[in-house]
Amino acid sequence: MLTIEHAASSAGKWELCPGSLEACKGIPETKSEPAKSGDRIHHALYEYAVGKVTDIDSRIDLSDRERQVANWFKDQVVKTCRANGGVASIHAEQTSLWQITPELQSHITPDLVISMKDGTRHIFDYKSGRAEVHTSDDNRQVQSYALHDWLENDGPADRVVHVLSAGNDSGERHTMTTLDTATMIALEGYIPEIFIAAVKPGAKRELGFEQCRYCLAAGTERCPESIQAVEKFAANAPRMQPVDAVLGAMTPDQCSEAYKKVALVASIADKVKTCLKNKMMEWANPSGDTDWDAEGCPMTGWEITKGSVVRSIPDDYVDEAYRLLNEHEGITPDQFRSIVSVKRTKIEGMVHAVRCEKAELDQEKAPTKKSTIDDLKTILDPVIIESRKAGSLKKRSE
Repeated sequence: MLTIEHAASSAGKWELCPGSLEACKGIPETKSEPAKSGDRIHHALYEYAVGKVTDIDSRIDLSDRERQVANWFKDQVVKTCRANGGVASIHAEQTSLWQITPELQSHITPDLVISMKDGTRHIFDYKSGRAEVHTSDDNRQVQSYALHDWLENDGPADRVVHVLSAGNDSGERHTMTTLDTATMIALEGYIPEIFIAAVKPGAKRELGFEQCRYCLAAGTERCPESIQAVEKFAANAPRMQPVDAVLGAMTPDQCSEAYKKVALVASIADKVKTCLKNKMMEWANPSGDTDWDAEGCPMTGWEITKGSVVRSIPDDYVDEAYRLLNEHEGITPDQFRSIVSVKRTKIEGMVHAVRCEKAELDQEKAPTKKSTIDDLKTILDPVIIESRKAGSLKKRSE
């Protein structure tokens, strides 16, 4: 029996590049700061779903941005539950074993599965990254979750899959797609084939932006094709000079295709650059100390610099900072206010917490975060300055 991990979350990548499963095998995965942030958001939502906490705003382990994202995710789930008659049963981050074929299995952990009182069954997936907005209509990860749930619970009821994206400059997005019985039958014949192809010996590696940007093997000897792509691009780069002369002769569609190729190479090159720099730092500063002796850098042409010292005044010490400035320098309240900025999200969190506390004391229903935000838009309208960023190109969903 062969067990593969992360089958659902890797389904989209393996569909595009079956060979990436074998190429990535054994490569240790180092969690980036965005990934750690996503873990904190997921954990807060899990504890809320199972009743361990009742107020995400009170969590001190979350940053302002993480708290805002987690609350938005929570509000979307609550809104969906209300629209479908309420919750009949709920399963948060429940891991189960998926017997994909008689010889192949995988552990699977959807973020949230809810059976509603109106008989519908909903599968939610949280996307907390800043980089892009995911949608539910052709997402192999949530389709895999839905297929497993459908097979385990004997069908034939529809499954509604939801993808909640923290968003980018375009804002948050909640997309949902209903997978009817005919669709589930089609997925039953298609999704397992993705995993079967990925575990075949000698599975082919296919380059592409979507599958390469997060692939651990990209830019390493595990994937020679990605290295060759970077080397080929680097060798041909001089031919692109002068840039204006080349681009001026291209059609819009040619520019679009060239952009895709450059983006692919850039994503691989960035991964290689990061890996190389980390390795160089291991040689230069094996102890990881922030205040080491700057002599003896082992790489020719490089020197070691000490990490910069970051000095800041935490929010909890603002009052004390004013007191000290007033005592020693005679700074007035008006002078101090002139240099202090106010974050809108912090005002929203503070006012919402006060409202919820008041509602609890008055034994009334707690207000929603959305209602607080909507009210504050009206209250603070005279002092809010609104500006719009310059428009940007966005790849249209196929």
